[in-house]
Amino acid sequence: SKSKVARMREELSRLGHLPYVETWVADSRYLHEDFPWVRADRVLVDPPCTALGVRPKLEDRKSYRDVEVLKRYQLQFLRAAAAVVKPGGTVVYSTCTVTAEENEEVVEEFVEEFRCFEVTEVAIPRASKGATGAYWSRYARFHPHLHDLPGYFIAKLVRTC
Repeated sequence: SKSKVARMREELSRLGHLPYVETWVADSRYLHEDFPWVRADRVLVDPPCTALGVRPKLEDRKSYRDVEVLKRYQLQFLRAAAAVVKPGGTVVYSTCTVTAEENEEVVEEFVEEFRCFEVTEVAIPRASKGATGAYWSRYARFHPHLHDLPGYFIAKLVRTC
């Protein structure tokens, strides 16, 4: 949204990074189609998710179907990142949910589809490792009940070819 991009630009300016970052208001699932010249060294994928890591409301109606629908949606964002990140570049995938379906399963399905990406270790000292999957020890997770903060998942993918 325009307001989110405006807030991001303000923060980038405050940090002195605005001259080094381009921002657009667009659906990033189609970034590679709308802006075919874009090639990036680093891409952050923070897709819509069920937000089940955020402190829950008293009544929160999320179903397993919601999780499955979002999983497919999240893969679209990773595929777009794959199209724009340069060889040797990094894609960081991060969500504020705790479901393996939206986290480890999304990343591992992506790596299976895109063989030029390797899951590398996320080295955050206080983080827990992943919950499941072939690369569980390379992921970082924060659990609300263990870390006294919202639940997060982080994976780091490097394009190797």
